[in-house]
Amino acid sequence: MDLNENQNQIPDDEKQAFGKFTREYHQDDVIITEGESNDKFLYLLRLGNVGVYRQVEGKEELITTIEPINFFGEMELIIGGNRLATIKTLSERAVVYAFHNPDLNNITNNPSWREKLLTRLVNDLKDFSDRCIKLEIENASLKQKYEGKIQ
Repeated sequence: MDLNENQNQIPDDEKQAFGKFTREYHQDDVIITEGESNDKFLYLLRLGNVGVYRQVEGKEELITTIEPINFFGEMELIIGGNRLATIKTLSERAVVYAFHNPDLNNITNNPSWREKLLTRLVNDLKDFSDRCIKLEIENASLKQKYEGKIQ
């Protein structure tokens, strides 16, 4: 079964295979909340779009969006700890497979899912790196302004 065949419909065989893992959400529904206890779920977004939000200076900011077919919740599953971000449904409807305490070997043994998970992890790393670079540039600029006012 190729999950990329048609992202707007879920084939019947897939519905049967993953029925017990299926959760449906509607626009603006919160799937996970930043800071909450790790529920040990790994999520696979099957239909719809979700937003990844983080608290930045007391304000919720959209960090990135996730489109089908992509994982989320992988960071906490791998490193542990509380949820690192809030995930909200952006589309009218979203279908998610929620795998509780999954055996990552099962996911990494599926070539399509392994690629999606690794791509997601690499993109998360790149986003983090980009934010760090942006903060370093802002810090350097503030330092120059501050030093210029002292002299």
